[in-house]
Amino acid sequence: QVIQAHPNRPPESRALEVRAVQVLGEWLTLLELSRTLPEDASGSPVLDAKGQVVGLATAALANGRALGLVIPVRYITPLLKTSGPSHPLSALDAPRQRATRVRQVPQHPVGLLEGCAPPAVESVAALLGQAINVGAPAYNRGDVEGCYRLYAHTAEQLIDERDDCPGVQRALRDGLLRCEGLKDVEDRAWALRDTFDGLMDVIGRWRQSRPAPPAAASKRPPPKTYLN
Repeated sequence: QVIQAHPNRPPESRALEVRAVQVLGEWLTLLELSRTLPEDASGSPVLDAKGQVVGLATAALANGRALGLVIPVRYITPLLKTSGPSHPLSALDAPRQRATRVRQVPQHPVGLLEGCAPPAVESVAALLGQAINVGAPAYNRGDVEGCYRLYAHTAEQLIDERDDCPGVQRALRDGLLRCEGLKDVEDRAWALRDTFDGLMDVIGRWRQSRPAPPAAASKRPPPKTYLN
């Protein structure tokens, strides 16, 4: 919902849906609404279904086409902390470019998976891959909290279920422990993504180190006998 304030009358609520995700550059992701917005609606807060503020609406023009966009709140907060003149929309990219994230992906030895049966390793890889495939698009849509919750739930689930893979459990506990020292939900989401990527990397090397299955012996037909 886009909540637009008006002088001398109650605020106007517009129920709109997100039609597309616009990725502008490496660090900037905007949400495109299903309908355009009037210019005086720019700067209006946008609420999700739970009533939480997820961003600010803006009326934009791209290649001669009017757009209704949502700037996710994670871009707005750093700008509110800076003083000085106003900046164009492209300036939203600058704070995040200056604060380029340094990944901390653990480098595990293949021995981390010792004692873990091959089907269990593949099950861990499948669950981690599924979490990344769902969580990463949610993050790009601006749902950083949802991405983090999914990653944390996946880590806790594997810790509970995979007693047969103690190395995996230990790596996931280390990832959750790292999150405890981080206040920002975005940092916590990336900490768990680093944890998952580290496990996916060691699983990939584990697969490469396994001996290839023996080739099935080709069955030759019995020799033909001919009657003289």
